Amino acid sequence: MPEDLTEVRNDSFSECTNLESIEFGPGLTVMRSAALADCTKLSSVKFSESSQLKVIEMAVFYNDTALNTLILPESIIGLGGNAFGNITSLTLLDETGTWWYVPDGETAETWIAWCDDPESAEPASSANGTIDDIEEIKERADSMSLAEKILYAVQVKGYHLFCVK
Repeated sequence: MPEDLTEVRNDSFSECTNLESIEFGPGLTVMRSAALADCTKLSSVKFSESSQLKVIEMAVFYNDTALNTLILPESIIGLGGNAFGNITSLTLLDETGTWWYVPDGETAETWIAWCDDPESAEPASSANGTIDDIEEIKERADSMSLAEKILYAVQVKGYHLFCVK
């Protein structure tokens, strides 16, 4: 994609069933709803090392069943509901190879908030609460890993998540 591309619009590549890989330049800031949904052969998505991507809206990678690892840029602050829906096995990593939402050594200073407003990407003003405040998660908190909590919030509840350090 062009280096100065700032937005991938709704359904831009939706149902491109022969698309196997795609690479985005540093200018990308937002991926709109279902931008790459139903690209069933998509197995490689790469973001520039200097990526400014902030938001992946709802269903962007929905049903991209060949995608099993995605390295998210550190700039990410919001994930839309079902952003990775209908993908049975997906590992989300940051650029250092760790889970993107819990940087090494910062677990205590990191919290994950949820929001049901897809138009907002500002955690401080739009968060409905932390991930542990979601009723179903609160009931099973001791038996759920952080990854399970996040997947539940995004895929089952359809919430938008934000990482705040």
